[in-house]
Amino acid sequence: MEREDRLHKRILIADENPTEGSMLGQSLVSEGFVVLPVRDLPTLLAKASAFKPDVILLGVRDPARDGAQAAAALAGARATAGIPLVLLSGAIAPDAPRTRPKEPGRYFVAKPVERIALAALLRAITREG
Repeated sequence: MEREDRLHKRILIADENPTEGSMLGQSLVSEGFVVLPVRDLPTLLAKASAFKPDVILLGVRDPARDGAQAAAALAGARATAGIPLVLLSGAIAPDAPRTRPKEPGRYFVAKPVERIALAALLRAITREG
């Protein structure tokens, strides 16, 4: 089973809204990803070592403040350092750039999430890595 799972990219999702996290997770599973949803950043940090995600999706209220704090915590943890991070927030303009040159490995997606576009972004990220 472990070998079969590694053929599919692993996505660790932390969203404080369990309904949104669950719906997003189900959508990504239907797109062929292996998904582990958790409720918050501390749980994400605790689960990341065993799950070994290829990408982390993190729902944040304020991407500038909350996203920066989360990115710093993830970069400082051995289990999550270097894993691409996708910040999901209602405070991001839908037409905003998905990446920022000064923040490699960090991506931004507006809520509500376009599930097909997110799956395409995740495929692109995991191909790069």
